[in-house]
Amino acid sequence: VSAELSEMTIRSRMSRLVAYVLNKLSIQYPKMAFNQNILGEQMQRFYEHSTLPVLQRYTIQILNLYAKDITHDDMEQLIHKMTDLIHRNYYENLKLEVLADVFNYNSAYLGKLFKGITGDSFNTYLDKVRMNKAKEKLDNGVKIHQAAKEVGISDVDYFREKFKKYEGISPSVYRKSK
Repeated sequence: VSAELSEMTIRSRMSRLVAYVLNKLSIQYPKMAFNQNILGEQMQRFYEHSTLPVLQRYTIQILNLYAKDITHDDMEQLIHKMTDLIHRNYYENLKLEVLADVFNYNSAYLGKLFKGITGDSFNTYLDKVRMNKAKEKLDNGVKIHQAAKEVGISDVDYFREKFKKYEGISPSVYRKSK
């Protein structure tokens, strides 16, 4: 009897786990089509499989069926939202970990995804946006320390170091060249 109970517990937990994952996916990806009747039938089948390996294959089959709705386009859209947020809030203390929480992703995964789509790490992308904004400010006569502060970098020496890294010249040489 206890063996049957543990099998039933496993089946129940597997079905609840899949239901939980699919619920999270439906929140994250509202475009995913969930036919409740079909989903109910699929959940019921968790209790019909005879062995654990068959149950595991079925679980993978169900998850793969719904995972196909998560496309690369969705990931590109997510990264587009992130880059838009960076361009609008470059002067804030932006951190990948905070954005990962905002978008409900693991920060390591989101960082890899970001780099895969943009070609730059999150921090490099943020630095480049900040340096482009700093150049605009310097072009408009803003002093170096003020430009640094306005792009979200409080340490002027650090700003000079970053500026030179990305532009190849110091901010003062850049200003003189304009």
